[in-house]
Amino acid sequence: MLTPEDVVNRLARLSFARLRPSERRKLAEALDTPELRGQVFDRFGAFLRGLPLETADGQDELLVAVADLNMTGFWDRLPKRVIHDWQRFGVDRERLQCLASLVRGYDGAAAERIEHALKPRVQRADEARPDPAIRQVIY
Repeated sequence: MLTPEDVVNRLARLSFARLRPSERRKLAEALDTPELRGQVFDRFGAFLRGLPLETADGQDELLVAVADLNMTGFWDRLPKRVIHDWQRFGVDRERLQCLASLVRGYDGAAAERIEHALKPRVQRADEARPDPAIRQVIY
C-alpha cells in the first residue's frame, strides 16, 4: 500500500507526468500534509529545472505534468515564495513563463502568482533607501 511519503520519495526518480491514478491520489494527500508539501514543491522545481523544454518531448511532458498536478490541487496550494525559491535554485525565467502559460488554462490565480514572481521588484516609496550622496557618518 502506497503512502503519501512513498509517492513523495518516488518523485525523485519519476516524472511528474508519469504518475498513476493511485499515485496522484497519494500526492494529493501529501499536499495536505505541511511537512510533505514543501518536499513536493521542491521536487517539482527540480523536475522543471531539468526538463528539456527545447524539445517537443520535454514540452509534452510539462503539459501532461501540469494537467496531472491540476487534479491533485497542486496549483491551488502553490505560494509565491516557492516560485522565488525555484528561481534561486536555478529555474530560469523562460521555464517559469512557459509554466505560467500552461497553468493559466487550469488555474488563473496560480498563473498570476507565477507571473507576479517574475516581475522585477519595485521599491515602494515608504521603504528606506540610503542616499548615495551621503558619504559621512553623523555622530
